[in-house]
Amino acid sequence: MKRHIIYLATNANRAHIEAGYCQHIPHTLFEICEEDKLQFFYAARINRIVYMEEYRSLEEALKRKSELATYTRMMKERLIRKQNPNWLNITAGAHRLMKHTPQACAQWY
Repeated sequence: MKRHIIYLATNANRAHIEAGYCQHIPHTLFEICEEDKLQFFYAARINRIVYMEEYRSLEEALKRKSELATYTRMMKERLIRKQNPNWLNITAGAHRLMKHTPQACAQWY
């Protein structure tokens, strides 16, 4: 069964919050980090995932993602603080397991 994950990601100082969809969190985190290195002029520098929801179907997940995208900043912050009051990177363990290769990400799940 495929996993459909919706997440909220932010940068180090929590200035930007972005909603996203993926099927594999460590691989997505790797892509975010690599994109961050390539776009060094990009101000947001999204580099941590602070909120996740898992769904059984793609339709449910994409519907929820579009719903989260319409949320105001305050609504997103409330949602994050319910599950993760300190805004910790919930994929912190994935950094050590990834070893900066997408193939190594597969061993996390």
